Amino acid sequence: MTTPAPVPPNGHPPQGESTILIVDDDRLALALLEHLLSGLGGCRTLCFTGGEDALAWCRTGVPDLVITDHEMPGLTGLDLIARLRQEQRTREVPIMMISSAEDREVRYQSLELGANDFLGKPIDAPEVKVRTRNMLSLRRAQRSLATRSELLAEEVRRATSIIAAREQETILRL
Repeated sequence: MTTPAPVPPNGHPPQGESTILIVDDDRLALALLEHLLSGLGGCRTLCFTGGEDALAWCRTGVPDLVITDHEMPGLTGLDLIARLRQEQRTREVPIMMISSAEDREVRYQSLELGANDFLGKPIDAPEVKVRTRNMLSLRRAQRSLATRSELLAEEVRRATSIIAAREQETILRL
């Protein structure tokens, strides 16, 4: 299992690399998911056996995807989703819930709290890979839009500043 790596100063992994947090109290399930997702390329997985540790990492880092189990001691998967959605840093991060619970209510609850996807156990390896790629693609699009928005906002600030300076100069000349 991967030991959580230090968080870069900006909270984001190196360019082009996606960070996937896997949270499950079952070490075998963690190892299986880590193995499946290590083959995606361009991804690093950080494994946590409890939601508290994952939240602690998120205080300084921003994952690109969170995959969490439903039933865990302490902070459950539902609790983790709710807490991640409350924080500004992780509000938009895609979350995938994995559960062996057959109860549709668990699915509804996780989706209502903000999970973007739900998978049942036992997991189907090809499905996990495809859904993970789709979620990471969505995250890249989110980041791209956010970057573009920041660039446009900066252009507007500069243009507004230039206009204000010209207006000031015109007033002074009059």
